[in-house]
Amino acid sequence: MTYDFHGGWESKTGHNAPLYKNNDEIISDIAPSYMKSIFNCDAAIQTYVRAGVSSQNILMGLPLYGRGWQAVTSNPLNDFSQAASSTPPTGTWKAGVFDYDDLKKSYIPSYTRYWDDQSKVPFLSNPSTGIWISYDDVTSISVKSDYVKQKHLGGTFFWELSSDRQGELVSTAYNVFSNTAETIVSSTTARSKTVTTTGSLLSMTTTLISSVIAQKTVRTWQSYYVYSMADEVTHDGRKYNCRQAHTSLLDWMPNCVPALWLQIQS
Repeated sequence: MTYDFHGGWESKTGHNAPLYKNNDEIISDIAPSYMKSIFNCDAAIQTYVRAGVSSQNILMGLPLYGRGWQAVTSNPLNDFSQAASSTPPTGTWKAGVFDYDDLKKSYIPSYTRYWDDQSKVPFLSNPSTGIWISYDDVTSISVKSDYVKQKHLGGTFFWELSSDRQGELVSTAYNVFSNTAETIVSSTTARSKTVTTTGSLLSMTTTLISSVIAQKTVRTWQSYYVYSMADEVTHDGRKYNCRQAHTSLLDWMPNCVPALWLQIQS
């Protein structure tokens, strides 16, 4: 779980899910905590790798939400690593927690977005409200997905899908991994060996991906059916591509759950 490194339980702003540390962060970096050095995705993942865990068995958690603080005063770091109230602001469903969809609708239009190029994540700040929010967006999700590919990790997972109902963040990661899948399939179709790849969010094998691409079987969507990523279905005269493996429930029609289905043909 590579998120919740910082949050409203602290009285200082910080990144919810930084990919790397920020050397300018005003926080302890001495034993036993070493918070500046280890409270980030890369440090957490590399700790497991050094302990002998295979990189292909490690998934990076990607948050579809942000964490915020209030009563934040200005500082030269655009209010990053700045003292704040110990009482979190009102969130989407819990104090200090903001769903990505809520951020897009109610905060991003009126707040200033900043990019932390050391930690590779964005944040929002509004001096008039005194609220500061750390979150992930399309840019940071893309950077983190590239990291997963470069480090040969097993893939990613999200918390949680209802925070990104239009599938903007989920599809960003999917597209990054799909490019990898296409390359690997084209270079391994002549082999009989099954190779595990990070080319999907769910660590499918190239054998399975190759089968999906070759057959392109399109069925009518049905409830209580187990769908795999890249499955194609039709529903109400439209064609959809499965974004996430799942078992469909009665009211999970493709047109109602864009986080699970991408319309590819009208």
